Amino acid sequence: MRVALDARTVIVVADDHPLFRGALARAVRDCFPRSVLHETGTLEGVRQLLRGHAPVDLLIMELNLPDAHGMQSLQALRQAHPELSIMVVSGAGEPGAQAAVLRAGAAAYVPKTCPPALLREALRAVGSGEVWARADAAPSSADRAPTQSGLAQLTPQQRRVLELLSRGLLNKQIAAELEVAEATVKSHVTAIMRKLGAHNRTQAVVIARTLADAPQPGE
Repeated sequence: MRVALDARTVIVVADDHPLFRGALARAVRDCFPRSVLHETGTLEGVRQLLRGHAPVDLLIMELNLPDAHGMQSLQALRQAHPELSIMVVSGAGEPGAQAAVLRAGAAAYVPKTCPPALLREALRAVGSGEVWARADAAPSSADRAPTQSGLAQLTPQQRRVLELLSRGLLNKQIAAELEVAEATVKSHVTAIMRKLGAHNRTQAVVIARTLADAPQPGE
């Protein structure tokens, strides 16, 4: 579960380009001036810091570090550290990269071509425990089709649950809002994630938001 960052937050910035790593570090200090910041240029450096005594709260990493394997390394980090918030930055800019990274469990995907203000916006959102996605970076058509199909398969009640999830409500609060048992809400959330191909509830919300303006099948 992602939580808001506080004064004792430990943040790791991982990028093999010293100038960009320095720019990331400055942005982090602007947004979280009292945080503890570590820098590294390799995936092995990330792993060593994650094995350290102080738990890392946020990892900001270049997806294509020299000793990494792109999405495969990201997925391995998510599996090994499920409580860690990961913000991915990349200069590759492949079509559909944002959707793929968010599906893999990252809290945000920020291209290196984005303006500094957008980077700070993403940092503050992730620091508040949110998942951040660029409004102008919709999934590719190949990614969108199966997910749109999943949206179309949601029942009216599941759509209502998804709407309440997007407002940040917990299962207990959703149950009270809909006047149903909490176990029923959990069942709906599981079905929503399965239909949307999401690995967790935050991914389901991001996918739904990203596709909100896309045409539904049959329209």
